[in-house]
Amino acid sequence: MKAPQRAITALVLLVLVVVVASGSIINHLAKLGVQAGATHALGVESTVESINIRLLGGQLRMDGLNIANPEGFKGDHLMYMGKFELEIAPLSIFTDTIEVNKFELDGLDLIVEQQIGGSNISVITDNLRRFASDTESDPAAEDKEKGKKVSVDTITIRNVTAHFHLLPGLQAVGPLTVNVPVIELTDVTSDNASGVAVAELVRRIIRAIIAAVLEKAEGVIPGDLTNDLSNQINRMTDVMGEKATKILEGADGAIDKVGGFLKGITNPDD
Repeated sequence: MKAPQRAITALVLLVLVVVVASGSIINHLAKLGVQAGATHALGVESTVESINIRLLGGQLRMDGLNIANPEGFKGDHLMYMGKFELEIAPLSIFTDTIEVNKFELDGLDLIVEQQIGGSNISVITDNLRRFASDTESDPAAEDKEKGKKVSVDTITIRNVTAHFHLLPGLQAVGPLTVNVPVIELTDVTSDNASGVAVAELVRRIIRAIIAAVLEKAEGVIPGDLTNDLSNQINRMTDVMGEKATKILEGADGAIDKVGGFLKGITNPDD
């Protein structure tokens, strides 16, 4: 092999090593960011098994998001999310609206527990409110929430399971369990051509999931309790939606840094 060819081969190998290494670093930073952001905002330990970001393909996969139950509640978790896959139009990260081509979630397990003093949902809501009051004067957080929009047509959610641990006297034996095989949301952001904020997207998704679960729970859970749970979860969703971008700040920051790097390569004169 001639010297120029060896040099080119070595350069290609070096680029590949840098890309692979950078990908591992990005994935690690994103995982740490999501865990830290969610734990701080929700007030309970939140962990992620893995995050895999493929920047050039505009793909993200997150496995095993686990949100612990607040102290004093018995369930293994408040929420466990199995596999989450997202695909975006790669060049849209450089625009005001991120175009989402694929949004799929498979495996969501939710445990709702009631106690005399309240539920695990109400505890999380209180934690989120405290978090919101701590950050509402943060100009950087406000700017982030006013930033990019998200446009998505279809969202598919599979295998949702909700377990309801009710107060004594409201259930016969053990927890009540509701299963929803598939939730298909279409025209998710079609009401706004420029997309919606991440906070609003979070609200729409969670409320759609809860609506599907409570619809399945009709006749299984007392009606007045269903309404109370719906109100509690909607309140939690509102506060969570307001600070969704803050919770995801770690992963978003990692993506932004690499996005800036890629933009510098594709537009070196900027």
